[in-house]
Amino acid sequence: MREHPVPGVGLRTLKTALAVMICAAIFLPFQLWRDRIAEPWSLLGPLNACVAAIICMQSSLEDSWQQGFIRLRGTAVGGAAGVLVLTVYLLLPYPLLLIPLLGLATVGIIWFCNLIRKPRACGLGCIVCCIILFSPADGVLEHYLTAVSRMLETAVGILVSICINRWLPGLPPPQQEEEPR
Repeated sequence: MREHPVPGVGLRTLKTALAVMICAAIFLPFQLWRDRIAEPWSLLGPLNACVAAIICMQSSLEDSWQQGFIRLRGTAVGGAAGVLVLTVYLLLPYPLLLIPLLGLATVGIIWFCNLIRKPRACGLGCIVCCIILFSPADGVLEHYLTAVSRMLETAVGILVSICINRWLPGLPPPQQEEEPR
């Protein structure tokens, strides 16, 4: 039987944990005083920021930037599609209409992401659209504010992750073994 060594806790793991804690701290006031603050602010929370920070914390600053841009594009495209579907649905409020509208939005998101040559943003765009459409909201305005808050939270998580990856030391590059002579 082969023994598996216990993995250590690496710097990337610690940076990810720090990014998640910072995102939670940024949005904690919005959570604590949700019932006492005005509506656009009461919709903000740490979830999307934490998810973005986790996904964007990569092994290099360049990879973090790349992942961050993918997330921003996907979130923006999905958010725009979700708002568009909501607008059509509010003009024609038939519950069964939402199903084909969601299908059209999914096709549109995937087509657009491929058109702009960002296929890695397709899945996230579709997810954001669904989140916007199916998040519990009281009224039209709250649906739109939910879309904006999701995009803002994601942007905060990306920025936190990139800043931590930029300012905390990274792992040294792997040593190249010299070839035998």
